[in-house]
Amino acid sequence: MANFYQLLDYPQMPEELLSLDHLDNESENLRIHGVLEDGVTPKKLLKDKKQVSVIKYVIGPPKKPSAIVSWAIKNIPVTKNKQDWPAHVKRWLRVRYTDGRTNDGIFPAHTDFNCVASLMYFWQLGGDEVVTSWYRHGTHPLVGEFKDNPYDAALTTVKTGINYNELVRLESLCAVTHQWYLYCGAVMHDVQNIVDVRQYISIAFPTFEDLDHFGFKPFDFQN
Repeated sequence: MANFYQLLDYPQMPEELLSLDHLDNESENLRIHGVLEDGVTPKKLLKDKKQVSVIKYVIGPPKKPSAIVSWAIKNIPVTKNKQDWPAHVKRWLRVRYTDGRTNDGIFPAHTDFNCVASLMYFWQLGGDEVVTSWYRHGTHPLVGEFKDNPYDAALTTVKTGINYNELVRLESLCAVTHQWYLYCGAVMHDVQNIVDVRQYISIAFPTFEDLDHFGFKPFDFQN
């Protein structure tokens, strides 16, 4: 049984919602990190091979709501005694395009910033042998190690400087496309063997209470 991730039985996302044409049409709902130019779209970013995190979020009237957010709210259930998605979780739904080649094919070991776990859905993994691994750092506590954000404001430079000789690998996963996963973010992890752009959705849970809201037991994957 996996300790640091779970494979979830959620439906696949419609391909048309993930197309670059659709995302470009929803550009008024996009907020882009790491790029300063006006009028930049996801299609242009990938064409220019720039590393970027495209953040999809709900905006009230008069702007239209995001179709991706609407689909997720309809198809990813909360627990029976809680009827609605928390507003702050909606704001953490992101459509990401990240090019690991800028960091020699690796996102070094870190814990996620303001996030204990994330739902993940990939439609491009960034290579055939991309692997996510979770680690223990010596005798340090397993959960909550290095909680500072490991990335700079442009999400291009990893700053943790972790010595891998001090880490013990606990578990690894080679994900597959078009499947939903729950990833533990509060335990140190890295991603390796990235050779191309990774395209995926992440929905971050800032607290363990948010996990409970969606019916996950916080420590099922954190032994």
